[in-house]
Amino acid sequence: MSDTHPLDTPSQTLHGKLADSLVRLSVALRFHAWQMAGQHGLTPTQMEILSLLSVRGRSLQLKVIAEQTALAAPTISDAVKVLVKKGWVSKARSPDDARALALALTDAGKALVAEIDGWHHFLADALTRLPEHEVTACYQTLLKLIRTLQGQDRIPISRMCPSCRYFVANQYPDAAMPHFCRLVGTAMAVAHLRLDCPEHEQAESATQAITWLNDRNRPAAMRQG
Repeated sequence: MSDTHPLDTPSQTLHGKLADSLVRLSVALRFHAWQMAGQHGLTPTQMEILSLLSVRGRSLQLKVIAEQTALAAPTISDAVKVLVKKGWVSKARSPDDARALALALTDAGKALVAEIDGWHHFLADALTRLPEHEVTACYQTLLKLIRTLQGQDRIPISRMCPSCRYFVANQYPDAAMPHFCRLVGTAMAVAHLRLDCPEHEQAESATQAITWLNDRNRPAAMRQG
């Protein structure tokens, strides 16, 4: 007897369906990004640069912005020219390297970010309709997916807990807060894990694989994180 379900096709495996679902979410994100950007005379690229500068809370070199947005330098340069011209961003010598230019938000830029921040909250609103345990599982899965893609050099490196040298996964495997941060000395639940932590220090790759993926072969009932 075949294990194949009559509704399964080579292009409709569970993995394929999940990938297609993420693509559909990206369509919604792109639509809302263009909608919000257009209302403020921006492009999504310009809006992304403003948001990145706001999140980091400091000036950033052009190369850092290019790395974090996964955009080509000419694209970033064109977007920055417009942002500077409109008075939302200023240019100055980088405090980290006097030979390089860095960008920072102006007061007008900060005010604009306050207006556009949260354009993607429609997703957060949708998630409030799901049970808390499903939201937690979803966040953990997405963190692992992001970490996997980062390891394959398919998306920019983000300063998230699972790639930090201070992060210890499943330090307390059967606890409500199984993970541990060595920097602040505290236990952490999945909900406490950060996507962009200012204290992040990149861990050695092998260490990341051991600490974050070490629960693969443990019984599902024991996997708390």
